[in-house]
Amino acid sequence: MRKLPAKLASKLYDAAELIAERGLDGTKVDDIAEVTGIPKATIYYHLDGKNGVLEFLLGDLLDLVAGAVGVAVSGPGDART
Repeated sequence: MRKLPAKLASKLYDAAELIAERGLDGTKVDDIAEVTGIPKATIYYHLDGKNGVLEFLLGDLLDLVAGAVGVAVSGPGDART
């Protein structure tokens, strides 16, 4: 996967709901392009298609979770708090 420009990355979140509703097999790159406003060719160039879109979305979600866990671990208190 190529480095994704921030402007493109921010548009990809619109595809998350579509993929959640239809599943990856039921979602076409054309559908993702329509929902996000990102040209189909650009999706293939940066992400290698719908699998790459899902990979980006899941990776970003895991980064957010890891960041939240890091903040919680370094904060005051114990696990119960």
